[in-house]
Amino acid sequence: RKSTPFAAQVAAETCGETLEAALLLARLGTVHQHRGDPASARPCIEEAMSRFAAAGDTQQAAVCLLNLGLVAQDDGDLVASLASFDAAIALLIASGATLRLPAARSGRAGTLLLSGSLAEAARAFEDLLAQAPEVSASLRGFALGNLGVVARLQGRPIEAEGLLEQAVAAHASAGRPSLVAQWQSSQALLALEAGDGATARRRIERLRPTGQASVDAEVQVCAARIALAQGDLGAAATALDAEL
Repeated sequence: RKSTPFAAQVAAETCGETLEAALLLARLGTVHQHRGDPASARPCIEEAMSRFAAAGDTQQAAVCLLNLGLVAQDDGDLVASLASFDAAIALLIASGATLRLPAARSGRAGTLLLSGSLAEAARAFEDLLAQAPEVSASLRGFALGNLGVVARLQGRPIEAEGLLEQAVAAHASAGRPSLVAQWQSSQALLALEAGDGATARRRIERLRPTGQASVDAEVQVCAARIALAQGDLGAAATALDAEL
């Protein structure tokens, strides 16, 4: 995948100093993020944030901070991710633009989970669920799925299966195939950890590429883990080669 770190500069030169250019830069950064290219995403979003801040558009600047938190999360820089989410939350509260708060808090909770702070992450996701109906169906599914992951990691497989199934249903109805695949791969790991390799393999093999780079990579790593557990080195190598 070719990185384009000067994409922000090219877009800026093409569109000038308008707010429309800032929106374009922000959108371009999001596209790069979804393609799994944080090196190209970051400068686009940072430039957009700078323009929004200069224009006094605190809500759009906060959205950029939220997206920078996601970019850092995908890039494995969890310290930077938490800092961006905290800054986004503070700016959203200060500006009164609370509509985006659940998304920022959800992203922050996801970073806590990735950092291994399971109890703190679980509390954050439970707090998110308690905010219904303000929380969208998609964010509700995201919280349920991550609570399922926490339950799996803490050795509560029955609770984990129920939470993950709710997350799959929520995201299927919301039209979010990448998140459906993410939770179904977690269900496959549950089966593997329960000693049911056949179910684990059946669950992972039914999944197809979603176009979301981070989720597709997660599914392939999961497939490799299941294949290795069954002694199928060829299938494991194929899955890891697809991930790379």
